Amino acid sequence: MKSAYEWTLLILSLSLIVQTLEYLSLYTLFTEKGIWRWSQLRREFRYLRFMDFALSEKTFLVLLVVRFLLSITLLFSFSFPVVFSLFITSLLIAQRFRGSFNGGSDYMTTIILSALSVAAFFQTEKVMTGVLWYIAFQSVLSYFLAGLVKIRQPLWRKGQALTAFIHSPNYQCPSLIKAMLDKKEMALIASWCVMLGQLLFPLALFLPEPYVLAAISVAFLFHLNNVWLFGLNRFLLAWAATYPAIYFVAKSLSNSP
Repeated sequence: MKSAYEWTLLILSLSLIVQTLEYLSLYTLFTEKGIWRWSQLRREFRYLRFMDFALSEKTFLVLLVVRFLLSITLLFSFSFPVVFSLFITSLLIAQRFRGSFNGGSDYMTTIILSALSVAAFFQTEKVMTGVLWYIAFQSVLSYFLAGLVKIRQPLWRKGQALTAFIHSPNYQCPSLIKAMLDKKEMALIASWCVMLGQLLFPLALFLPEPYVLAAISVAFLFHLNNVWLFGLNRFLLAWAATYPAIYFVAKSLSNSP
């Protein structure tokens, strides 16, 4: 269990550092000259003066710097003040963008931090074990639901959704990949591989050690491929932070009588 926490904290810390550096690099977009001006967004919080203080232009910069320092501290300290403070900063940043800045990766980060806050507060073996189970369940559930949503859509089942995705002007996919997936058969195979992989991933919890590591490796490569093709870098580390918990649960189940 200790090893699972150490790996979770290491990967989560790296994920938080990358996320915060991305926020800082885009900071001019959050100022009054940018597209996410607080003077407009604050109207939704006109009855909450604390939000006006915590998320205004200068204070938000301080919040990001504090979050960056806390993310580094998490590498060395699994303490309740550090973990819970990171959880609070994540909630505040989510409020700043009316839900999330980067969709699923922000939600998964918040889920992990909320669970780790509970573990850091109690610091008992039973609670910490339960937290690892919770993180593992949330992770495999996210894959399953993503696959379920896709397989219910005719365009995904026919391979057309994936083709449209790689040709979206929002992404700069390599020409070779576009040429490959323009072939109907290749797009169909790739689509079904993605859908079945996501739907079947919860089975990783019940696999013996060599096979659960293989399942986790495939999932990691899936996200790594998405970084290369679509620039979805946040998802890689956010979900990778859940893999130690998945491995812990699978190992616990395989060793149980």
